Amino acid sequence: MERTATEMAHYKVSWEIDIEDVDTPREAAQLARAIMLDPSSEAVTFSVAGELIDLGEE
Repeated sequence: MERTATEMAHYKVSWEIDIEDVDTPREAAQLARAIMLDPSSEAVTFSVAGELIDLGEE
């Protein structure tokens, strides 16, 4: 079945990172967010519907 021009695909995208040396889950989330937004970060690999996509290879 083909999608029409107005139908968009839906994907579940995950990004994981190990965070250490913080005291609370909130601090871990804040640090992960800062790393994700840092333009010089090398955290550029995502899992999309079980397939790993590395945007650093572009």
